[in-house]
Amino acid sequence: MTPYAMKGTLILLAITICESIAQIKPAQPGDFINRIDTIINYIESNKISEEVLNTILSENNLKSTGYDHLITGSFLTASGDSDGLSHLETAEDMARAKSDSLLLIKTLIQKGVLYSKPFYRNNDSSRSYFNKALDLSIDFQYDKGITDSYEFLAFLAMREGAFFIALEYLHSLQRYIDDSDNVSYDRGALLNNTGHVYMKLNLPNEALKLFIEDYQLSKVAGEVDDQIISLINQADANLQLENNTLSLELLKQAENLFPLIADAPKQLTSIEIPYYEILGRSKAANHNYTEAIADFNTSLEKSDFKNPKGNIGNRIRCFIGISEAYLQMQDTLKAHQVLLRGEKLDKELKVALLTKAVLYKHLAQSYNRINDYHNATIFYENYLSLHKQIYDQQLTVDYVFRDINQRLSQTQMEKKLALEEAKIEKQQKFIWVLIGLFSIIVTILMLIQYKKTKIYSQEISNKNQLLQTQYELLEKNANVLAETNRKITLLNKDLELKAEQDSLTIKDKNEVIDTYAFMNAHKLRSPVASIKGIVNIYSHVPEQEQKELINYLEKEIDRLDDVVRGIQTYLNNN
Repeated sequence: MTPYAMKGTLILLAITICESIAQIKPAQPGDFINRIDTIINYIESNKISEEVLNTILSENNLKSTGYDHLITGSFLTASGDSDGLSHLETAEDMARAKSDSLLLIKTLIQKGVLYSKPFYRNNDSSRSYFNKALDLSIDFQYDKGITDSYEFLAFLAMREGAFFIALEYLHSLQRYIDDSDNVSYDRGALLNNTGHVYMKLNLPNEALKLFIEDYQLSKVAGEVDDQIISLINQADANLQLENNTLSLELLKQAENLFPLIADAPKQLTSIEIPYYEILGRSKAANHNYTEAIADFNTSLEKSDFKNPKGNIGNRIRCFIGISEAYLQMQDTLKAHQVLLRGEKLDKELKVALLTKAVLYKHLAQSYNRINDYHNATIFYENYLSLHKQIYDQQLTVDYVFRDINQRLSQTQMEKKLALEEAKIEKQQKFIWVLIGLFSIIVTILMLIQYKKTKIYSQEISNKNQLLQTQYELLEKNANVLAETNRKITLLNKDLELKAEQDSLTIKDKNEVIDTYAFMNAHKLRSPVASIKGIVNIYSHVPEQEQKELINYLEKEIDRLDDVVRGIQTYLNNN
């Protein structure tokens, strides 16, 4: 096929794609911006010519709208051409002039993407544009702008080694998705990204949970490529957990799925790059260093084939893996030569801070092993400087800790208020249930108290009956006492007669009579008086004191009985 025929075929293909895209009528801003997103995604994932690009812009009536500059800038950025910035600047100016918030948000995001590319690698500018896009997207309630901004901000933080900040962005993204009803976002991608952050934070158990969930989702959806990526990630997590055997088993499962995506060679190559890297690390962990070096080299070859200037982190990790394998094989010189390839890559391209720090640390150790202490000192000092820079970023970057609640849209706030009202209603119902239960408990307690009171009243009644019985006994004893007194009187008369008859014993008898009179006047009358007093006041005192009077009464009766018995004994003896 001639170049002209190939170009014609590409143009026809682009026209067909544009016709299918143009079938989406821009009835509302959401449909229109979705069409723009579809075009941008297409030109970023497919290498097209400028002729095809112009055809797409013409077929979709985007010329001189500002969106043509946005799409052209995205096209040049994806092609690695820094001239895309001028088109994006024009798109931003037109968006501000027309007060087109959607165009402005998309342009700010694309400028953030452009400044994150290797030919600029200006993370501060990139972060600034993503933050502006995030603010505007929240004000405009543009879901994709919010999710894209959070995702790119997390990516920048990861590249700088600020993993706690990256985790906060991903959690903010998750909260936004959970709080919104109609947000369309790839949950598998979010699980995957969050899992990688956990891996960087040395939390492989947490990462493994997310990778397993991602695998289950992709399996249900039938997405083979995502299943493979998830299996590779699970193998990486198990490798960090020192489950080397399970790691190799998972990689074998991933390899068995490769034939299912063989018709997409670019996609397969992208997956094979991390696959062979982790396979090499797994084999090195099992002390199979020769095969590990071969797998690391295969990963490097795949990287060179896909993008000679891309996959920098993967390449440097492979260099470090090969170097470590040679060291285990006691080949210090080869280990150092491999690391020099990493040093060369660092000089040619802009390497992420964390990857650069790890590389410098290994270079310092390697120079030290070959007794080049000067270079060892230089690289170790550079490593310490980078390590401090990464640590300072985690401490000083304050934009992560903005109050998310203040950035929510009015719609989301209304949803939150509705949820709060529903929560309050549930709480009120719960309180009424508690009040009902409390009333039942109080009623039961009152019934119990009533029964106790009834039992106590019965006990009081029984005690009153006992008191009445004792009172009757007391009256009986009083009658006996009166009869005794009558008999004593008769006896006194007999004694007086006998005294007259018996003058010899009159004196003794008189003494007996005097003694008896004394006992009758004092000892006998005392308990009788006490008993009468108790009987007189019994009915006038409270019920609480009646029991005590009964006790006193019993004591006085006992004392009276003792006195009477004493008198009888005395009279019998005299």
